[in-house]
Amino acid sequence: MPRSLIGSINYAAAPASLVTAGSEASGMGIAAGWASVHGSPSTAWQTKAGVTTSANGAWAIINAGSSVTLRAFLLARTNLTTAATVRWRAGTQAAIVEETAAFDLRFDSGSFTNPTGYNFARSGTTAYYFNSSGVLTQASANTARIETDPNTGLKYLLMEETRINRIANPRGEGAVVGTPGTRPTGWAPFITSAGLTSSIATAGGSENGFTYSAVRNAGTASAAGFSAIRLVATNAADMATVQNDVWALSAYLKLTAGSWSGVSAVAFEIRECDAGGAVLSTSTVTITNPPTTGLGSYRASTSYTVTQATAAFLQFGIRVSHSNGAAIDWTLAIVPQAEKGAVYPSSQILPPIGAPAATTRNADQQWLSGQSINGAAGWTVCVDITPSAGSGTDVYWGMVPASTLVTDSTYVASTVSSAWHQVAVRDSVHGDWGSSPTRSVADNVAARVVAAADASGTIIAANALGTTTGSGTGLFPGTYTIMGLGGKPDGASPGIATGVNKIRRIAFYTKRLTATQIAALASTGSTLDTAGVAYDSGTVSAGIAAGIRQSLIVAPADLTAQYVRLDVNDSTNPDGFINIPLAFVGPVWAPIASADPSSSFGRDDRIDDVQTLGGQEWPVLRWHRRHWQIVLQAVAQAEVWASLMPLDLVARTGANILYVPDSASTDAAKEAVFGRLRTTGDLTYPSQSASLRTWRATIEERL
Repeated sequence: MPRSLIGSINYAAAPASLVTAGSEASGMGIAAGWASVHGSPSTAWQTKAGVTTSANGAWAIINAGSSVTLRAFLLARTNLTTAATVRWRAGTQAAIVEETAAFDLRFDSGSFTNPTGYNFARSGTTAYYFNSSGVLTQASANTARIETDPNTGLKYLLMEETRINRIANPRGEGAVVGTPGTRPTGWAPFITSAGLTSSIATAGGSENGFTYSAVRNAGTASAAGFSAIRLVATNAADMATVQNDVWALSAYLKLTAGSWSGVSAVAFEIRECDAGGAVLSTSTVTITNPPTTGLGSYRASTSYTVTQATAAFLQFGIRVSHSNGAAIDWTLAIVPQAEKGAVYPSSQILPPIGAPAATTRNADQQWLSGQSINGAAGWTVCVDITPSAGSGTDVYWGMVPASTLVTDSTYVASTVSSAWHQVAVRDSVHGDWGSSPTRSVADNVAARVVAAADASGTIIAANALGTTTGSGTGLFPGTYTIMGLGGKPDGASPGIATGVNKIRRIAFYTKRLTATQIAALASTGSTLDTAGVAYDSGTVSAGIAAGIRQSLIVAPADLTAQYVRLDVNDSTNPDGFINIPLAFVGPVWAPIASADPSSSFGRDDRIDDVQTLGGQEWPVLRWHRRHWQIVLQAVAQAEVWASLMPLDLVARTGANILYVPDSASTDAAKEAVFGRLRTTGDLTYPSQSASLRTWRATIEERL
């Protein structure tokens, strides 16, 4: 037979070991559960209800106390199903044990636990966001907006500066369906190309939280040209402007009926007008033909800079061009927005229903107050955002000391533009500390940056590509009491958001992590330094067989490590939790000579037999267990005192022993037995050889 493995030193159950878990049901902690020799589910480690994946807490970490030899990893008597997977990793503490953050705001999970001193402010009730169902939803005052992008599914905290939608009637209120019908209040007369007819197809329509009006254009064009839907008058007071003003113009659009057949282009029409409303210039920006997908899934936008010296008003609309003789029939729903002083549109801003007017959404502000953070002791911060192309804004994280001096503020600014993401640590005394790592990113792709300082004030920063930089001494003015989260700190004020920020995560550690941990955190979002991993099984099938419920992973060779991490995933487990009564993590003895062919496997049981007067039998199975009769015919003299006798001593204490009869078998997890071992005879000399011994034992599965 192939070589057997026998393990008696179990770091998963040793009293000296530190065993922790990500989730524990009340009264079913992992340390007490795995220290028990019995395989009862009632005394097992069990996760909380609903926790069946490692991401939610089905993980465990074992600290052997020092660097030790390891080889075998076993889970026994579990409720894991045949669909379960496991992953075993062993290595250094930095490679296996995640650093504990003082707080870790994971907005990307859709919710977060407020740390002590958490505050959020935004006055007014005009703030909107997309909920997890893709529905535009109004947020109450002073309520954080956890948005789900309708197209990518990414979740983030939406933090925005004060913005005004200067289009007074974005819902198209006041419209009346008809041909031509009545156009929405405040919208300019439509321009309809020869041979075509414009009409109001929908008034007060509703979809995905939007209220809208839709315009239809149909007929056969008698000349090449265009039709235009002008969303404001040429002299609308809310659209007042001057030369060099910058505008962010946008619209949620949907083709609600018809098609773009015969259409040569769909574009934004932007007209600069003088004080009397006369048009000075007209610009068009071609956009993608609006799709038929749900309203909210497509938003066209552009940045526009006013060019005319005498410009006084801006007019914004939609222009649809066609060729002569084209058969046209399209219906377009429009929810527009015009924001002056911005290059990138913010979230939808809407006036109260029935009261069209230019509407303001106030700035978001998020901070921690009443903190006591010793900056000189070192710190690390991780900021994970989803940049939007052209946003050109800063996501600030910062600390403000007990002093109210502006020059005492220390902060990280993560700047985003159309093609790069940058992090810098700054204060008004030193400016930027060192060069800042940059990263090219695509629109709406998560970008992560980390910055840290040690006790001497040396700064190090890293981006998601793992690029790190460092520089000289920073400014640490004693204890920080305020921490801004999304706005530049300014003296005693935590600061407000600038631009349009989609913050997925902010994590803060009250220590300077190592350079490799910082690079790992920036690259992966985890502080685990993979360079210290001595063994990684990868995510593999747990190998659970019906009726045995046992998982065994054997490393290819002995390895040395102090820490071990187990990750379990069994998302479809019908129990709704993970229950693991017994585990083995430790070294094994691989006898030089194989187990003798006379070794045997079997089961024993307890069955209550009930017999009727008619001779019928009714067996009731109480329990059954697997066992092995182990025969080693050729134990080498060198193995007796180094391996066999220590094994015998541990077995006599009643501890569980692991026996794997065939380490190379594909059925090793089914054949292995973890339980009580008893020797069944003294050592003998099988061939009158002074160098070989014979040893016999029985091992029974622990119930």
